[in-house]
Amino acid sequence: METRANFILIGAFTLFGFLGLMGFFVWFSKAELDRQFSYYDVYFDNVSGLDRASDVRFAGLSVGQVVQIQLSDRGDGLVRARIEVEAGTPIRTDSVASIESQGVTGVGYVGITSGTPENPLLRSVARGTVPEITAGRSLLQNLSEAAPRLLEEAIGVTESLNALLSEENRGAVEEILGNLNSASRQFDRTLSEFATVAEDVGTSVSEIARFTGELEGITSAVESTLSLADGALLAIENVSEQAEVAFEAGTTTLRTADEVLGNDVRRAIAEIADTSGALREQTLILSAEATVLLDAWAQAGVEASDRLSEAQELLSSTDLMIVDLVETLDSVDSAAVTFEELLEGDGYLLVEEARALVAQASTAADGIAATVEEDLPLLMTDLSETIASARSDIETIGADLSRASGRVDGLTDRAEETLTSVTRSFQRANETLGLLDQVLTTSDKTLSAAERAFTSADRVLEEDVGAITADLRAAITRIEGAIAAVADDIPTITADVRAAASAARTAFADVSSITGDARGPLDDFLAAGLPQFTRLGQETRQLVATLESLVERIERDPARFFLSRETPEFRR
Repeated sequence: METRANFILIGAFTLFGFLGLMGFFVWFSKAELDRQFSYYDVYFDNVSGLDRASDVRFAGLSVGQVVQIQLSDRGDGLVRARIEVEAGTPIRTDSVASIESQGVTGVGYVGITSGTPENPLLRSVARGTVPEITAGRSLLQNLSEAAPRLLEEAIGVTESLNALLSEENRGAVEEILGNLNSASRQFDRTLSEFATVAEDVGTSVSEIARFTGELEGITSAVESTLSLADGALLAIENVSEQAEVAFEAGTTTLRTADEVLGNDVRRAIAEIADTSGALREQTLILSAEATVLLDAWAQAGVEASDRLSEAQELLSSTDLMIVDLVETLDSVDSAAVTFEELLEGDGYLLVEEARALVAQASTAADGIAATVEEDLPLLMTDLSETIASARSDIETIGADLSRASGRVDGLTDRAEETLTSVTRSFQRANETLGLLDQVLTTSDKTLSAAERAFTSADRVLEEDVGAITADLRAAITRIEGAIAAVADDIPTITADVRAAASAARTAFADVSSITGDARGPLDDFLAAGLPQFTRLGQETRQLVATLESLVERIERDPARFFLSRETPEFRR
């Protein structure tokens, strides 16, 4: 008896199975049928590493994918990338889109910044057309473009340092040392001249002292002579008074005796005339002696005046010499102070800044070298082990991961080459800075020798030995000119060294940032991504095995599978 097939039941079961299978696939693919999207255009200069279906991230959160990449219709050589993002994504007018790399695997994605909340949404501003997001440049692109400029600046700094250490500058330093040597020799000659001048001044002072002693003796003699002249004049006055009294008495006597002694009058008059003549002779003698004494006193006064005039001229010359000496001391003191300020100020600061920059560059280079030597080998070892285990589980996924590892190896090689070139550049910069430090040390020694020379000159000048000669002033002028030239070159050298250090610091910061950004995503991939891929492979194998067994059962006996062959109870 032939079994009758129930086609309605078979058809219903087939339809329900097909619908269930479709639902399973929809659930498995996590499709969202009610999801709405917005489309934006971004114009890039270069889209290397970006493909269709690449991820689009808004502030680090995945919000969509790239749906189309083609050349721009404008004819400007740009590449238009149309992206599909969730409709509620708050992309604003100042948001910037750039092509970023996901970790060290090199997978590119479009990163969009959030912008400022005060600006309006781009969708509300651009109505009726596909909004356009401003394209930006990634950190890796900026670093790759800035690397040649950094190398050029490093080469320029090296050339500047070589120019600083040229034969001309060495010759100038040798000339300065020669000038200092000649200046020290001129100091010796000046000291001998100062000794001669000191002897002359001592001789002049001794002569002035001797003349002063003689002048005191002459003054005492003149005083005694004047006192004698005063006594003589007083005596003459007394004699004159006595003579007048005598004349008066004689006149009275003559008048009284004219009557009494008539015969003796002429005799008395003759005696009186003799007495008057004697008195007149004595008076003339005393007047002549007084005149001679006054002439001698006047001659002594004239000689004393001449001596005093000579002493006044000598003292005036001495005052002028002291004034010149004081002015010279002031000029030398100011030059020494300026020289000392230059030594204690810019030169010392330049050496300290150069040493600090060298220490910072060495510290940064040591940190990068330690990171490369410690973290990258461990990271590559873990990655190799993970890829080997994944290859044994799923061949297809293993092949993909092998290609990804190849890209990682290539990127790591390029990173190592870049770090090696940067390290070599900074080694050359360190060598150049070492040469600069040696030059500064030599300059410091030279300036110390000059300072000692100025100290010796200051000590000599403080002892009041004499005025500074014209040769010494010329030597000081040449030294000041050479120091001024070196001081003018020092700010330029300092600016170049600071620029090189700043560029090096920026390059190290960029390399450190790239290394730090690569470690996080790679750790996340190794910790979460690979186990999920492994679990997915296992579940896929189980599903395939289940489906194969189900198909075998259907192929062996479809009727028994869909319709049971057990004999009904009523037929038994």
